[in-house]
Amino acid sequence: MKLLIVRLSALGDVIQGIPCLVALKESFPDWQISWLVEKPSAPVLAKHPYLHKLFILDREWRKNKGAISFKDFCSGVKNLWQTWLSLRHERFDVVIDLQGLFKSGLWSFLCGAPRRLGHDRTREMAHWFLNEYVSDRPTFDPTYPLAQRYLDPARYLSADVSRGRYVL
Repeated sequence: MKLLIVRLSALGDVIQGIPCLVALKESFPDWQISWLVEKPSAPVLAKHPYLHKLFILDREWRKNKGAISFKDFCSGVKNLWQTWLSLRHERFDVVIDLQGLFKSGLWSFLCGAPRRLGHDRTREMAHWFLNEYVSDRPTFDPTYPLAQRYLDPARYLSADVSRGRYVL
């Protein structure tokens, strides 16, 4: 089984997603689990012992508040294109959208996996890109702890979520 986790940004939230990775890998050691993350949060996942591959989306060129140079724009488009091609080449069986935003939902769809998992009723209509819902709770339910919400996909895939812990 080849699985991709999509949690692109917010360093603290990326870290909160690690127990999902650990629960899945320890429950299914033969699975190849990869992660798609944006460049600023990538160092926390780099060389993670449970990751098969780390895909890094470089959107730094968009951070410039002034005019964007043509060179920076071309470099950004090239990275987006290469990331998309790399993801499609992997032929993932399952993708998990932990983020629940339009950008993560779109990348979940673009990777081409036949199974796209995440929470129903997301902000920015990201759930439109999914074809399986791991919980009927809204993605941003303030009464449901983030760490538990991020374990929902592992639970849905029959992983032992008691194995979910922080491995850095």
